Amino acid sequence: MIQRSALGAILGLFLSGTALAAPAPGDWYAGLGLGSAERDTGDSATAWHLFGGYEMRNRLAFEADYLSLGEYSGGNANIDGLALTALGALPLSARVSVQGKLGLFFWTYERKRAPRVSYSGMDPTYGLLLRIQTDDGFGDFGID
Repeated sequence: MIQRSALGAILGLFLSGTALAAPAPGDWYAGLGLGSAERDTGDSATAWHLFGGYEMRNRLAFEADYLSLGEYSGGNANIDGLALTALGALPLSARVSVQGKLGLFFWTYERKRAPRVSYSGMDPTYGLLLRIQTDDGFGDFGID
C-alpha cells in the first residue's frame, strides 16, 4: 500500500531538471521534465512529466502537469497523476528569477499483479524553481 508520506517523498525527489519554452506575459508555454522517483521501500524508477501553462503576468502563471512517477517491482506497479499549480516569480536580475510553486496533485497507484489494487488521492504539491532565460531562442531552463 502506498502512503501519503511516500508520495510526498516521491514528489520531492522527482525532478532533476526542466526545459521549457520561454513565455512572455500573456503567452502559453509547454515543456518536459525528466528525473527519478523513489518509494519508501527503496524501489526507484525513471520519472517524467509533461506540463503546460499560461503566464498571466511577469510574476504569475498557472500550470497543469501530467506526471508519470514510474513503474516499480519489475513493471508490476505504477504511479501517475495530474498536478494543477500556481507559480509566483521573484526576479533576481533581468535573466534570473526564483519561482515558487503551489498546487494539488491528484494521483493513482495501481498494482498490476494479483491481488490487483488501485489507490487514488489528492495531496498538496509545492516547490522552488530557479529560472534562467537564454539568448539562443530555445527558451528558459529551470532547476527544480
